Formats: sequence, C-alpha cells, structure tokens
Amino acid sequence: NELVVDNTISFFPNPVSHGFFTVKATSAISSIEIFNVIGIGILTQSGNKMNEVKIELPEIESGIYFVKIFFENKMTHVVKLTVN
Repeated sequence: NELVVDNTISFFPNPVSHGFFTVKATSAISSIEIFNVIGIGILTQSGNKMNEVKIELPEIESGIYFVKIFFENKMTHVVKLTVN
C-alpha cells in the first residue's frame, strides 16, 4: 500500500504494522516529526537532506498519527499514518 501526496511524496506502507515506514520525495527532506492525534510529539528524525528516509517505530502503540515532513526548500507536508 503506497500513498502518493501531490506527486512529490510517497509514503509506505500505510498502514504500518512492522515497525517502520519509508518516505520518498522529489525534494530533499530536512526532518520528519510524528505527532499523536492530540498533538503530542512522538518522534523527530533528521532527513539528512536525502530524498528517501526510513523511519523506525519500535514501540509505538496502535492508532492514528500525523507525520509532518519538512523539506530543505522550506515546504512542509502533513500525512496521516495508521499504525496497526
């Protein structure tokens, strides 16, 4: 299952069930933040200016989360993530 957002980001798998997901983008990713549904930050990870970032979610509870992706060009995207 792959979710494509605005033809610039692909985000997979979604839903997540194996403890990790990958974000691919046409622009360099500066960082990624994950928030729960009430806005509490769960994880922040550097994107190291790469176009593909693998995010490990070792002990995250099942539920709905929001992934905010920050790009080097100062753009941002928010994507809904489901964890089974």
